[in-house]
Amino acid sequence: MKDLYPTRISDKYSIKNRIDKVSYKKPELLNNEQFDFYNENGFLIVKNFFNKNKIRVAKNECYDLLVNNKEYYVNREPNSKKVRSILSVNDNKNISTLLGSQVINMVESILGDSVYLHQSRINYKD
Repeated sequence: MKDLYPTRISDKYSIKNRIDKVSYKKPELLNNEQFDFYNENGFLIVKNFFNKNKIRVAKNECYDLLVNNKEYYVNREPNSKKVRSILSVNDNKNISTLLGSQVINMVESILGDSVYLHQSRINYKD
């Protein structure tokens, strides 16, 4: 089987033209300018995507997990007991609800296929 992505098999840096589309369908949540920006740059920042209530709920849930993280895999700072990150937080009902259909619909539109969350984490900073 021939690998269609030569950047994975070469040890020399070079810019290659993209083989596949960046995206397949414009999500209803994006305007044409946002969609064009995403196709050109490969990322997009959507201001006010989450309303203030969802952000408040997320912050509260992150704090609760920081205090009570017995069910999760926790990374700690090397020379202290401080929590650096908590992994697999998508198993938490409140966190998975925050992702909601709004995010899933946008990602599935862009990729042209169904998606699932492979891994998740919360990184904490002092």
